[in-house]
Amino acid sequence: MRSWHVADDWSDDYRRVAFWDELNQRAPSELVGHARSALAAEPDTLVHVLANWALGRAQFDLGRLADAQVSVRRSLETIDESVDAASRAAVVLSSTVILAESGDVESGLAALDLLDVSDDDVLAGRVEVQRSYMHQQAGRLVDALTHLDRAEALFGASAEPRDLHRILLHRGLVLLQQGRFEAAETDFVAAERLALDHGMTAAQAMGIGNRAVLYGRARRLADSVRTFDEAIEAYRTIGSPARHVALIEIDRAEVLMHSGMVADAVAAAHRAVELVEPTGNRVLLGDALMIVARAELEAGLPTAGRSAERAAEMFEVTGRSEMVPHATALSMYARLRAADAATADEAIAAAGRFITRFREQGWQRQADDLVLERVRLAARTDRLRLVRSDVESLRRGASSTQRDVALSGFLAEAAALRADGEPRAAMETIKAGLGHLDAIVAEATTLEERSAVMRLGADLSQLIIDAAVELGDADTVLAAAEGTRARALHEELSERDRHRPLTEDGATRLRRELMARLDRRTLVEWVVANDRVHAVVVDASGLRLVDLASVDDVVRARDRVLVQLDVAASDPDGSSARAERAIRLLDELLLEPLKLPETGGIVIVPVDLLHGVPWSGMTSLSRRPFALSPNAQLWLEADRRAGTAARTAALVIGPDVAGADAERAAVARCHPSAAIASGAGATPSALASMLAGDGLVHVAAHGRFRSDRPLLSTLRLDSGEVTLHEAVPARVASRLVVLSSCEAGAQGTSDGAEVLGLGAVLLARGAASVIAPLTAVRDLECGEFVAEVHDELADGETAARALANVRARWLDDDDLSRWAVASSFSCFGSGASTVSR
Repeated sequence: MRSWHVADDWSDDYRRVAFWDELNQRAPSELVGHARSALAAEPDTLVHVLANWALGRAQFDLGRLADAQVSVRRSLETIDESVDAASRAAVVLSSTVILAESGDVESGLAALDLLDVSDDDVLAGRVEVQRSYMHQQAGRLVDALTHLDRAEALFGASAEPRDLHRILLHRGLVLLQQGRFEAAETDFVAAERLALDHGMTAAQAMGIGNRAVLYGRARRLADSVRTFDEAIEAYRTIGSPARHVALIEIDRAEVLMHSGMVADAVAAAHRAVELVEPTGNRVLLGDALMIVARAELEAGLPTAGRSAERAAEMFEVTGRSEMVPHATALSMYARLRAADAATADEAIAAAGRFITRFREQGWQRQADDLVLERVRLAARTDRLRLVRSDVESLRRGASSTQRDVALSGFLAEAAALRADGEPRAAMETIKAGLGHLDAIVAEATTLEERSAVMRLGADLSQLIIDAAVELGDADTVLAAAEGTRARALHEELSERDRHRPLTEDGATRLRRELMARLDRRTLVEWVVANDRVHAVVVDASGLRLVDLASVDDVVRARDRVLVQLDVAASDPDGSSARAERAIRLLDELLLEPLKLPETGGIVIVPVDLLHGVPWSGMTSLSRRPFALSPNAQLWLEADRRAGTAARTAALVIGPDVAGADAERAAVARCHPSAAIASGAGATPSALASMLAGDGLVHVAAHGRFRSDRPLLSTLRLDSGEVTLHEAVPARVASRLVVLSSCEAGAQGTSDGAEVLGLGAVLLARGAASVIAPLTAVRDLECGEFVAEVHDELADGETAARALANVRARWLDDDDLSRWAVASSFSCFGSGASTVSR
C-alpha cells in the first residue's frame, strides 16, 4: 500500500468522491487502508472529510456498525465552508443512511441541515427523499409520505430517472408498511419499468424483490414465491454482490415464515447465511442468523436455540446491542418450547431469570412474550402453580384495548380457571377469546398481524376441546373443532367467508343441520385431547363422544400401516397379508369402538395425526361407501351440491402418465362427447376452463404435494409444473373431479388440526365430490383402477358406491400393489355425486 508520505500523486484521488465510491464498490477492505493513510498524513479538510466518510461506508459494508457510526460522525463534524457543495452533498446524504441504520435517526435528520438547498431544487428534493427515509426508519409513515410529496414537487417534470426511481421505490415501501397493497404495487411496477427503460439493472432487481415481499404480505403466495425467484435471477444475471441476493433470501424467509411455509423459510434463511459468510459482512450475517433462528423455532427444530445464540454473538461483535435481547429471548423461547415434563421446572426457572433481567433493562415486550411462553409450558405440563404471578398479570390484560394483549389475557384466564377446576367458566372465557381472534383475523391486512395471533388461537382451541372432553360435552367438542378447522381453511382460500363463531346458537344450528342432512349416514369427527384420541359420532338420532385410545398407540399403529405403503412402492409384487394385519390393528383402535351401523354411508373428518391414513383399506370401511371431508360444514355444503348430476365431461392428460391410455379409453367409452386436452393442449387455462364449466373433470397428471400450503402444490402439464393457484379457478362448477396423479388427495395440516389438501381446495371452491389417491401410486394400476370407477359411475352408482365396488374387487387379490392403490383412492366431500351418461 502506498502511503501519503511517499506518494503525493494519491492526493488528487483522495480529494475525489468518485475515487472513494469506486474503491468502496470494488474492495472495501482496501479502502480502509487508503483512508487510514490519508488521515495519518495531516490532510486538508476535504481529504479528512472524504476519508472519514469513505471509511465509515467501508466499515458499514464490512459489518462494523459501531465503527462506521464513529467515522461518519467525524466526517460530518469536520465539514466547513472549504468543502465544495457536491462533496458536501455526497457525504451528508449517505452518512445519514448509516446513522439511521445504526438507530440514530435524530442525528441523521439534524445532519441534513448541513446542506444549503435554497438555490438548488434538485438537491432540495434529494434531501426530502432522505428525510422521508429517516422518518420511515423511525416508524413515522405519514411524515415519510409528506416528505416524498415535497420531493416530487421539487424535482418537477424534469426529474432525473434515478431520483424518480427512488421516490417510486421508497413510496412503495412506505405504502407496503401501511398495508396499502394496490397502491404499493403500482409504485413498484412503475419503478421497475423506469429502471428497465434507463438500463438501471440493479435497481430493477431491487424492485422485483420488493414486489415479491408485497405479494407475500398480500397473501398472494404463489406470486410471491415466483417473484422472489425472478429477483434472484435478475441479481445473478448482472453479477450483483452476494449480499444483494442474501437480502432477497432474508426477505423470502420472512414472507414464507409468516405464510406458514416454515420448511421453505428455514431453507431460504440458511441460503442467506451461506451467501453472507464469505463476504465478511457481520451485520448482515447477524440478520441472517436471526431469521434462521426464527424460522427454525417456527418449524420446531432443536437447532433454533443455538442459531439464536450465534445471532446474539454476532450482534455483540458488531455493536448492535439493541438486537441482543431479541436474540437472547429467542434462544429462551426455543428452550421453553422444547421442554417436557422432565425439564419443565428448570426451563421455567431459567425463563424467570431472563424475564427479570429484561424488565430491568427496559425490554418490556421481550419480557411479556417470555411470560406468555412460560405460561404455555406450565399449562402444558400441569405446573401453573409455579407461574401464578405471571398468570395473574396476563389475566389483567383481557380487558386491554391492545388486541394481542387481550388475547393473551383470555388464554391465561382460561388456563387458570381450568386449573382451578372450573372447566365451564374456562370454556366461556375461551369462546370470548375465539370471537376476539376472529375479529383480528378478519381485519388483519398483513401476514405479520395474522401470524402473531394464530398460535394463540390454536392454544385457545385446544384448551376448549380439552375442557369439553373432560365434561363429556359432545356438542361443544364438535363446535370447537369445527370453528377451528374452518378458521384454518379460511386462511388457505382466495374465496372465503367468515366461519361460524363458537356460540351456543352456532353449535345447536350445526347439530340440527347435520342430523337432518345425514339421514341414514353417520359422521365421525376425530379430535385429540389430553394426549388421547376421541371421536364425536353424529347421526340422525344425535351426538355421542367416544374415548378411543392414547395418541402414542394410534401413532404406532398408523406408522405400521404407512410403512406397508412404502413397501408397496418398492416391492409391488409382494403379498398384502402384512398390510392387512397392520391396518386391522388401526381399525381396532379407531373404528371398532364406535359401533357404527352396518348399513348406510360414513363421513370421516380426520384430525392432523390421522392425515395420510389409507381409510379405504380399513376393515370397517373397505366394502362400504364413505367420504372424507376437512370439516363437517364443508361436507354439508358439498352434499347439497351433489344433488345435481354431472352432465358434461372433460379430460386433461399431462406428460409421461403411463396409465393415460386406459384412462382416456374409459372416459371416451363412458362419455363419447367428452372434451380431451393432451399434449400442447394440456395447459393451466384449459384445466381452469374445464373446472369452471364441466360437470365431470378427470385430471391424469403427475403432481407434487405441499403440506404447508396446498395452493402451492403443483401439477405437471405440457407447460411444466403449474401451481393450483394458477390452475384452479376461484369458482369450481364441476360436481365431480377425478384426480389420478400421485398424492393428488394428499393432505397436510394447519393450526387447529384441520386436514388440508387439493380436495379441500376444490370442495371449498364449489366441487361436490373429489376422487383421488392419498399416497403415491403406480401409474399403470392407477389407470386401471379409475377406468373401473368410470364404468361404475356410468352405470349410475354414486361416487362413494362406485369406489366401494371397485375397491372390494381389488382388495380380494393378495397383491400388495393392488391393495395399496385400492387403499389409497378415496372420495372427498359428498359421496352422493352422480354422473349423467
